[in-house]
Amino acid sequence: MDPYQITFQTWNKVSSLYQDKFMNLDLYDDTYDLFCKYITQAEAKIFEIGCGPGNITKYLLSKRPDFKIEAIDVAPNMIFLARKNNPAASFKIMDCRELDAITEKYNGVMCGFCMPYLSKEDCGKLIKDTAAIMNQGGIFYFSVLEGDYLQSGYEAGSSGDKAYVYY
Repeated sequence: MDPYQITFQTWNKVSSLYQDKFMNLDLYDDTYDLFCKYITQAEAKIFEIGCGPGNITKYLLSKRPDFKIEAIDVAPNMIFLARKNNPAASFKIMDCRELDAITEKYNGVMCGFCMPYLSKEDCGKLIKDTAAIMNQGGIFYFSVLEGDYLQSGYEAGSSGDKAYVYY
C-alpha cells in the first residue's frame, strides 16, 4: 500500500489519541507567537495545512481572535475534532498535495507538523503552491524534522499504528 495512504489512515484512526496528547502542548507557543506578531493586518486571512484536531488553530485564535482561519487536513476524524475545538474557524478535508486547486490568497500560512509526512518532492511542491496562495509579504510558518533523509521510513506510535516519516 502507498505510504501516504497508510499514514493518512493512521492519523484518521488515532485522531482522539493525538488530540489528548497534543491539544495543549505548549512547547512551540513561542514560535506561534512570532507568527502572530509578524502578521500585522487586522482580520488577517490564515490558511492552515494539516490542522489535525485544531490545536494550533486554537492557540492562534486565543492570541489573535481576529484571525480568519481556514484549515485543511486529510483525515476526516481530525477535521471533525478541529471543528468541535474551534467553531469560529473553517475546516475542510483536503490533501495538502492539492494546494494548487486553491484560488484564495492569504496573509499567512501555518504548516506545523505536516511536512515530516511528505517526501522531498512533495515538500518542494507544497512550498511552491503555498507561495502562490500568499499575499505579497505574507508569512509562511512550517516545521520539519531534523535528520538524514535516508533514515526516512515507517515509525510506530504508542498505539502501534505506523506512519511514514521523512527527515
